[in-house]
Amino acid sequence: MTDLSPELLSQLLKKLKYNIIVQNLPLARHDPYGGLKIKHNTSLNKLGVFFEQARIHAKLGDDFIETVLYHGQDIREETILQFYGPDADYSWMPDGLKWLILAERMKEIQEEPAKGLKGLEKMSLHHEDNPEIRNLLNACLYAANCFKLIDSITTYRLNTPEEYVAKYKEEFYKIDTAYRKAITRIGYIDQTEIPASVSLDELRAELNNEYEEWLEKLNREWLSCLQTRQFDYSKLSMPKQYDFYKSEVASFPDQKCVVFISDALRYEVGIELLHEMHNDTKSEAEIKYMLASVPSKTSVGMSNLLPGKKREFNNDEIRIDSILARASSNRQTILQTVNKNAVVVTYDEVQQNNQEQNRELFKAPVVYIYHNHIDATGDSPKSEYRTFKDVEAAINDIKKLVKRIHSTYNVARVLITADHGFIYNDRAISEADKEDAPGGDPVIQHNRFAIYDKPVKPALGYCIPLKSTTKFEDDKWVVFPASTNRYKRQGSGKQYVHGGASLQELIVPVIESARRREDITRKVGIKLLTSEPKIVSNILKVEILQENNVNRYEKARTVKLGIYKSYDLVSTLYEVVMDSASEMASERLFVCTVTLTKPDLAQSNLTLKIFDVEDSLNALIEKPVVNNTLIQTDF
Repeated sequence: MTDLSPELLSQLLKKLKYNIIVQNLPLARHDPYGGLKIKHNTSLNKLGVFFEQARIHAKLGDDFIETVLYHGQDIREETILQFYGPDADYSWMPDGLKWLILAERMKEIQEEPAKGLKGLEKMSLHHEDNPEIRNLLNACLYAANCFKLIDSITTYRLNTPEEYVAKYKEEFYKIDTAYRKAITRIGYIDQTEIPASVSLDELRAELNNEYEEWLEKLNREWLSCLQTRQFDYSKLSMPKQYDFYKSEVASFPDQKCVVFISDALRYEVGIELLHEMHNDTKSEAEIKYMLASVPSKTSVGMSNLLPGKKREFNNDEIRIDSILARASSNRQTILQTVNKNAVVVTYDEVQQNNQEQNRELFKAPVVYIYHNHIDATGDSPKSEYRTFKDVEAAINDIKKLVKRIHSTYNVARVLITADHGFIYNDRAISEADKEDAPGGDPVIQHNRFAIYDKPVKPALGYCIPLKSTTKFEDDKWVVFPASTNRYKRQGSGKQYVHGGASLQELIVPVIESARRREDITRKVGIKLLTSEPKIVSNILKVEILQENNVNRYEKARTVKLGIYKSYDLVSTLYEVVMDSASEMASERLFVCTVTLTKPDLAQSNLTLKIFDVEDSLNALIEKPVVNNTLIQTDF
C-alpha cells in the first residue's frame, strides 16, 4: 500500500479487467495480454469475490465498473474475442464484449442460421441488464429462427389446397410470427445507443429480403394450386367463414355465447393470443381456423360472420336478406332475425360501460363485440408502420376482456375470430415494385384486388367469379395478383395490405374459450440454470428457466426460493410468478436474488431450496450453496 500510486492502480485495474473476463479459460496461444494472467486459483477466486462484491455494491457498483472499463481500455475486447472466440465461457462480459459477440452472431445467423441460433440461445440464458443489448439479442433470436425455418423448407409445391392450409397451420405460421417479433424488437432499439460495429440495418435488410422471397414463393404456389379447383370453395374440404354462424353459434342454441370479432386478427396472431390466454388457470381455450372469402376485405368478412339466407354484394353496399350489413345497429337487426335477444356492441362501448351495464349486456344469449385495433392502424398510410406494435396491443385488449367476460359476467363460451388477415412488409414498397392495375373499367379498385361487371384477362394474376368464394348472388368478377404484389393505386398504403388471396389474408383463427369451475392443476416445469450457486457478499443470485410456455395443459406456477441451513430459513425469501407464454427460452428466464439474514454461516452446509407456493414441504429443487462471503487462506 505504501507504494500505491495512480499509475500502479491503473495497471492493477487493467489486470483486474483481463483476469475477470478470462478467469475460467486456459491461456490462449499468442494472447498478447497473457503476461497479466493470474495462475494461482485461490488468488483468482479471491479476485472474483472482490469483483462481485464491488460490482453489486448499492452505492459504488456502477462507478466501480466505469472505473475498471476506463482504466482497462488497453485491454481491448476485440483482441480478447480474436484469441478466445465468441463461444468461450467468459466469466464476465463487459458490454463492449457483448456487442462484439452480437455483431459476430448477426453475421452468422445470415449465413448459418442454425449455428448462429445456438450461440444466441446460449447467450440469452444469462440475465442482461442493458436494455439495448437485451432488445437486440431478442431481435436476433427471432431473426435467426425466421432464417432457420425458411432454410428448412424443402419444397413450396404441395398437392392440394388442403395441404397448404395444414402446412401453414402447423409450420409456416411460425415464420410470420418470427418475422413480426424480430421487426417489432428491432423497433424497440435506440440506435443511438449501439456501437458502429453492430450493423442493424444490414440485418434488417437481409431479414426483409428472406421473408419477402418466402412470402412470394409460398403464395404463388398456393394460388396456383387453388386454381386447379377453380377457386371454388364448395370443392374444398375446409371450414369456410360464410358458414361461421351456422356451425359455431346456431349449433349451440342452449348455450350463451359471446362472439369477439377483431378486425385483421390473422391466424398467427391468434396463436399468440391463445398462448397468452392460457395464463388463466380456469381457461381451457383451443384454436381452429376458417377460410375467409376473396376479396379479403372488412365488409365481406364481417358479412360472412352474420346469419342470413340471401346475400347481395351490391357494389360493396352489402345486404343480407335486404338489410344493409354495414353499421352496428343493422348487424344487430340481422342477428335478431334469428335470435330476437341478440346484441351488437363495440369493444370501446364495453370498456366504457360500468359493471352494472355490462352485467345487463351479457345476459343476452348472443353478443357480438366488434374490435378494431390492428386494421385501424394498418389501413392508414400515416400509421401502418406501427402495425406490428399494435398487434401486441390488440392481443392485450382481447385477453383481458375475455377473462373479464368469463369471470365477472358469467359467460362460459367465448368465440374469438376475425374478418380477414393481412400482409405486412417492413420495407417500404416503391411504386416501381407494384403491378399496373388491371385494365378495363372496374366497379371497385383496390391495391390488392379489383371487381368488374364482366370477366377480364389480367396480364398477371387471376380473374374469378365473386360467387366462387362467397355466398353472394351477384354476377361480378374479382381480379387479384398471382402472389403478394400490390396494384398501383394513389393514396393507398404500401406496407400493410389485405384484400387478396394469400394464406396470410385468408386463414383466420376461431378461438373457443371455455370456463372451467376448477383450476387446471398441471403447472409448467422449472429448471435451475445456475450450476454452482455461490453466495457473494451475503447475496445469492440464481437464474431459473420456465421450461415450457404456458399452454392449454400447463398453467403458470408461482415459486418461492431461499437459503436453508438444514430446515431453517437463513435468508430472505424470493417469490416469482412464472407465467410467460413465449416460445422463446430467453423470454422465460427469471433472475432471482436472496440475501443471507444470519451471520457466521461461512462454514455451514447451506442449501438453496425452491418450492411451489402451494406446497412448502416438498421442494421442487434443492442445490448445495457455496458461501464465498469469507474466503479462507490456503493454509
